[in-house]
Amino acid sequence: MESKLGRYAILYAEDSKIMQKIIRMMLRRLDCDPAVVEDGLTARKVLMSDNPPDIAILDWDMPGADGIDLCKEVKARTDGKFVYVIILTIHENKDAGLAYSCGADKFLSKDAGIEALNKCLEEAVFELESITST
Repeated sequence: MESKLGRYAILYAEDSKIMQKIIRMMLRRLDCDPAVVEDGLTARKVLMSDNPPDIAILDWDMPGADGIDLCKEVKARTDGKFVYVIILTIHENKDAGLAYSCGADKFLSKDAGIEALNKCLEEAVFELESITST
């Protein structure tokens, strides 16, 4: 059965080269080929463009702009373009409530594993499909 994930453009913003490799490997195992950027300023350019990705996986802590700030900006767009935002963090003490209050669709620890990442992405696909079918 073909994965529906391959139909969607995914941006992964992460400043750690090691985490980029780990998460990119997990995404590729899930049939995703994400665009990867390594700072918040570059992520902002992509996310606020006329053709943003369908799904953004944003590291909480990045140089230039953090994932929370980017999430707020993306969710405040007034042009009707929807981006499903997943906030990732390695820090257990980060507040998921803050991420959700800033508009994040999902909050996930980087060490949650491929099954948890897959579940988040399946939920993203479900929401994206429900938006496009209305």
